Amino acid sequence: MVTINDVARRAGVSISTVSHALSGARPISEPTKRRIMEAIAELGYRPNKLATSLVSRRSETIAVVASRLEAFGPVRSVIGIEQQAGDLGYQLLLNLLHVPDDPNPSSILDDLVARRVDGIIWAASEIGENRAWVCPERLKHLPPIVFLGKPREGVTTVSVDNAEGARLVTQHLIDQGRRKIGVIAGPLNFRAASERYSGWEETLIRAGLEADPLRVVEGDWTAAGGARAERPAQRQRDEQAGDDEDRQHHQRPRAEVE
Repeated sequence: MVTINDVARRAGVSISTVSHALSGARPISEPTKRRIMEAIAELGYRPNKLATSLVSRRSETIAVVASRLEAFGPVRSVIGIEQQAGDLGYQLLLNLLHVPDDPNPSSILDDLVARRVDGIIWAASEIGENRAWVCPERLKHLPPIVFLGKPREGVTTVSVDNAEGARLVTQHLIDQGRRKIGVIAGPLNFRAASERYSGWEETLIRAGLEADPLRVVEGDWTAAGGARAERPAQRQRDEQAGDDEDRQHHQRPRAEVE
């Protein structure tokens, strides 16, 4: 097996110089770095990632904490994170929260600190008080961490304006002349679903239309759940259409008989 000693001998430099060239810990002149890279290519040397991380104190690993990967949104987020991490030369350490509404995930945080990850992306859905643990005092003892979800003061967050998205799509339907607008939501104890519900409700009320709770059906974030939720909504539309037809029938003027 080719070692770093073999590379140093072939390039005519010290072992520490090869190490610095690989880790980028110290500047190396371009001619020297080129000789080292040529020696690595000729010998087929593969750096020991573990040894390199011990020297550089970097694991080149980003942890992702996620939940509900059977749903479309979370799994797409993880795929995007993995692709970008790979492009930047990082590997991903995926951790699943099997109890996503747990307000104190100490065990998983302690494990990530012990593994010396370079950063954490907290992509688990925000449910109830499951982020009550987030505070500056707790975060300062952790690697750099980014949350997906609702913005919080002093916390780095990537957020989607769920309420505004719901307002825009509801207003679009109103502009198309629709007056009875329902919504298939995610579970309403999820922050994202609750915000979308609020956006739908506010837009209808502002337009002078009824935000009928009977037109709200909770799904479970999956395509199959959406299809199941559509069935009672369709039955309700059919019943409403039948009622409208009956009313029109009763309101028609009767022909007079001479």
